[in-house]
Amino acid sequence: MGILPQKGIISVGSDADIAIVDLNKKQVPSTDPKEIYSAAGSNVYGFLGWELKGWPVLTMVRGNIVMEDGKVIGKEGTGKYIKRKLFRFANVIRYNSNIDKHIERLW
Repeated sequence: MGILPQKGIISVGSDADIAIVDLNKKQVPSTDPKEIYSAAGSNVYGFLGWELKGWPVLTMVRGNIVMEDGKVIGKEGTGKYIKRKLFRFANVIRYNSNIDKHIERLW
């Protein structure tokens, strides 16, 4: 998505943004807009009334805990916009396969 190595990898120098998910936890998403903490929060409405399995229990942003056990404890504004580089499909292939020599010809 054009944000490596700042995001999307656990490595020295990268942001320590991590979400821990309890794969066995079952929960029905809240219908209260005050409890939807995603920029894409409206997407949850497609799951109203559904019991979902697998639920985030801890979220860290740059190494700081911002959500734990369903409670947002981070300060507002701790997020940071990362400008993305132009995304090309070849980048996905490059990071996910062993055909680097063939991809080099595409650059």
